[in-house]
Amino acid sequence: MFDTKTAVLDNPISYAVGGEQYVAIAVGGPVAGGYYAPNGARLLAFRLGGTTTLPDLPPFTERPFSTAAQFADDATIQHGQAVFEAQCQLCHGRNGAARSTFPDLRRSPALADQALMDTIVLKGVLSERGMASFSEYLKDGDTVALRAYLISLAQAARR
Repeated sequence: MFDTKTAVLDNPISYAVGGEQYVAIAVGGPVAGGYYAPNGARLLAFRLGGTTTLPDLPPFTERPFSTAAQFADDATIQHGQAVFEAQCQLCHGRNGAARSTFPDLRRSPALADQALMDTIVLKGVLSERGMASFSEYLKDGDTVALRAYLISLAQAARR
């Protein structure tokens, strides 16, 4: 029995090198604390009879829900919900509350800054991290409505 400090991702493999028996296993994956929390992802390799222990994962405090002020009317927020459900929900989860595989958008700093939102969603500044540009799928005003909808979700989550 060995404390991996995180989830075990797959079945272990066993192999021998120079007459020594080893077991290797991939660990990591979803953990409490959301997308940005350290997940301990690594490949662990053990020599039979070894005595090593792993350190605990570093402490983590999840970003709070956004406190961005609502600026839009109900119609704009409803339009933002439709945009979210059509373009964002698959990855970011129902109501923007994805927990471990994608960021919880209710906590995003982009909710306080339309220019930042557009840089992420339209210009693809985070494409190297997996967030592609959606400029070909969105019309003028869609990111404004999307931001208004996400602010409404953050406000509801803070209550």
